[in-house]
Amino acid sequence: MPKRNIKLYMLIGIPILLVLVMVYLIHLQITNAHRSWGSVQISDNGNILLYNGRTYKNDSEHLRTETHGRKLGAKGETRTSFYEIPGMESAKWLAVQDDELAFAFIYKEVNVTEISLEEFSPTAVEFNENGKKIRDPETVSKVITMIETNAAFNTLDDYRLIESNITSIELYSDKYPSLIYLP
Repeated sequence: MPKRNIKLYMLIGIPILLVLVMVYLIHLQITNAHRSWGSVQISDNGNILLYNGRTYKNDSEHLRTETHGRKLGAKGETRTSFYEIPGMESAKWLAVQDDELAFAFIYKEVNVTEISLEEFSPTAVEFNENGKKIRDPETVSKVITMIETNAAFNTLDDYRLIESNITSIELYSDKYPSLIYLP
């Protein structure tokens, strides 16, 4: 009889033990996922950001934002905060703001296509960060042509700009009001 009980215990005990081990491992995975949820990790070079199990790529070569949506979090004890971008799909676009800068860097989820100048569809331009947005369609069109042909910006023939040397250009769009396009 005792040998029979041992076989019965093994027949029942081993599957139960395996189920318990699997439940424990699943519990550990879920616990680790909950701990990391909401935390942000940025690569050393700042090009890759990990947030809530998603990978984002720095897309600040041509895009920036000065407006923020809901704050999602901050990185450690630094003064770097992470925000949604108003008007952009929150799971696909993030703004990363260092408290010392007036603008935020843009991160997009890796599978999201970049916004081209044509897609951005500029409706206003600002020169030399002077705070004056020019909405004249002819001027905006000339600037777009100059960007597309790689012409020098200081050759722009516009009576408002004759006395100034153009050092920077920022484009604005009604289609993407929270973004600034930098050629």
